[in-house]
Amino acid sequence: MLVAGITSERGTWRGKRSEHPEDHWRYNEKILQSLRDHPDVIGQIDAVTGEEDTFRNIENRSVKCALWLKEQGVMPGDIIALCTHNQLDSPIPFLASLFLGAVCNPWWENYLTEDLVTHFLTHTEPKVIFASEESVLFIQNIVKNVRANAKVIVLGKVSGLQSLDEIVNLRYNGEVEDFNCERIESADHPAVLIYTSGSTGRPKSVLLSYGSLTASLGNDKADGIPHSRGFWNSSFCWLSAVIGMMLCFIKGATAVVYPAPSESDICKLIDKFKINWMILGTGAINRLSNTEEIFTRDVSSIDLLFFSGAIVRRDIEQFLMKTFPNAAIFQIYGATELGGGVTLSKVTNDSKRGTCGQVMENVEIKVIDISTGKVLGPNEEGEICVRSPYVMQGYYKNAEATALAIDSNGWYHTDDLGYFDEDGNFYIIDRIKELIKCKLIDIAPGAIEQCIREHPSVAEVAVVAKPYSLDREQPMAFVTKIPGKEVNEADIVELVESKLSDSMRLSGGVKFLEQMPYTPSGKIARKNLRDLARLIARE
Repeated sequence: MLVAGITSERGTWRGKRSEHPEDHWRYNEKILQSLRDHPDVIGQIDAVTGEEDTFRNIENRSVKCALWLKEQGVMPGDIIALCTHNQLDSPIPFLASLFLGAVCNPWWENYLTEDLVTHFLTHTEPKVIFASEESVLFIQNIVKNVRANAKVIVLGKVSGLQSLDEIVNLRYNGEVEDFNCERIESADHPAVLIYTSGSTGRPKSVLLSYGSLTASLGNDKADGIPHSRGFWNSSFCWLSAVIGMMLCFIKGATAVVYPAPSESDICKLIDKFKINWMILGTGAINRLSNTEEIFTRDVSSIDLLFFSGAIVRRDIEQFLMKTFPNAAIFQIYGATELGGGVTLSKVTNDSKRGTCGQVMENVEIKVIDISTGKVLGPNEEGEICVRSPYVMQGYYKNAEATALAIDSNGWYHTDDLGYFDEDGNFYIIDRIKELIKCKLIDIAPGAIEQCIREHPSVAEVAVVAKPYSLDREQPMAFVTKIPGKEVNEADIVELVESKLSDSMRLSGGVKFLEQMPYTPSGKIARKNLRDLARLIARE
């Protein structure tokens, strides 16, 4: 059934048109006003220590941080870097940058190298860097080596370094009461720089405006969030964490904060803190279904679940509905470059299998032929293209990459292969750049991966191209097992041969890994696996 307001014309699907209030993008003012209107609301709970952080305390620290930044010469549009895991101090520099009209640029704490930090420093030239105790000395040394003009502040305590607590304690409470946010005059004003995964080279930084954030912050599916407890398993280098945090502070909700939780941890946190809503990736969803703890913990408090990423199997959807019977469950398709989600599917017993849903409000989507650019019709596979007022401003200081991604008519080319049906439901097959060129056929590894995931002993799988002179490339599967369960190469090969066409057989073989490699954004690092497949091909 087509959602009310969605229309289609010549292969282009348009979501319901909705008008936002004239100043809807002023999220910095909305957050500060919410903090002031509800001072006794618990804004954050440290799930490790149990410490609670009120809106009053969050306002006090973030405004004092903003006042200090202003003294350092930080102006609207300047960049403030943030490198940390999830902790109670994490949102403070982020909010401070918003209050000043500056741009926050989160870094990947767990994947830092000297080359990467040097790239970050020279590319964005941050005026101030806020870093965790674990990463601050590493960053400070590189700042000195490259002679970057950036102050480094530690979140916590490290001898010889100025801390967030120290700069906050320099200010008087009266200054907080008199503080006003920088007035954001346009929805195009830059708000945040978020790095892409960098799976094919150095990461690109996605520049999102205040208007871009409306894609998620203006979604009516978040109406049930006020006065509730929320959780996300991503850190600030993911847009989902940025959106989750902002939703909590705008709507008066509580964030349950935990650094790098496992799926077992997630089960315990839901039970202990009676979490009401979650934002998760499909990788975590798949692993959650294989976590014994989910069946022994009380998770009945969940009434809203958003997940995004790869399409999940129908049995995983059934698992979610059975495990969270009180929850409205939504699958989202989107990207950082799109400001969040562009299609939405509510998971129910009657929902179509394999779809990522229908086009969301104020969004246009079409599918084009990869070779000719022709707009395609129902059930014709091509590249998904999206146009909306929420699309990124571009890749920061990378006009060439921006021009390749966004065409002259404002369409963002996703590099995702997909199609839509007669009812306007969209389906994602795979990344175009991941297609395996086998003989004269392009093989979508996602179809093979979906088949292999059906094996009850498989935890994660990634299928990549293995070079081979005769077929050009062969499908090769990398697999991790569920702890305590067994599966061998023959089992995987036979499963694929019994379910899929001959062209999709695993002619490149199967390699079992103890753990998958991941990108800084938490996705499986396919580039690493392709490199490994090339090494194996040379043996």
